[in-house]
Amino acid sequence: MSNSKFIVAAALLGVGVGFLLAPKKGKDLQRSILDSIDELGSEVVEFKAKILGIADNLKTKVDNTGDTIREKVEHVKDGFEDVKAVANDVKTIFS
Repeated sequence: MSNSKFIVAAALLGVGVGFLLAPKKGKDLQRSILDSIDELGSEVVEFKAKILGIADNLKTKVDNTGDTIREKVEHVKDGFEDVKAVANDVKTIFS
């Protein structure tokens, strides 16, 4: 079970146990249950927003790292081309 599902299940279990241990009138109990569900729903929405934000930040970092690696690879390729040109010049001089 994933962590988020576990958290939600644990919260629901806690709410249920709380209601069983402190019984109320029918209407009061219904109101309490609905309030708890609303609160839990809000927490789930906030949690989802945080996760999406983290995922977006991670994607940006991965994209930026990929760009940096591509730039460095191009720089190394350019360096090899320069070395090849010098090697050809030296070969021409000594031929």
